[in-house]
Amino acid sequence: MLVCNCYSCCCGFLKSVKKLRSYGSIMKSNFDPIINRELYTLYETCMEICPMNAIYHHWPHRRDLTDDFMNIRLELCIGCGVCASNCPSGAIRLEKVRDIIPVKNQAEMTVKYMEERAH
Repeated sequence: MLVCNCYSCCCGFLKSVKKLRSYGSIMKSNFDPIINRELYTLYETCMEICPMNAIYHHWPHRRDLTDDFMNIRLELCIGCGVCASNCPSGAIRLEKVRDIIPVKNQAEMTVKYMEERAH
């Protein structure tokens, strides 16, 4: 299995997925990133490096800054792990949340598509 670690600025496929907002056209990995808020130090490295712009800084509105945090839009995330492997504070980890077995080749994908379409 291949997990994409491309940058959407250079990769035509990721760029088109983002531009057309067709996130369903890309298969996610079996992992989602989880932020440990106790370890997180609000570096924006993970936000800047995320190829899908799935991480954003929620700027504070409260005086005590308790709502100042980074957040992940899981609907945009492909589970590539770039954020986890580049988090300076080690506050992001990947958690297995799915058990999807990817197809091996185009022929298998066509068969799977036709079976799903028939039902």
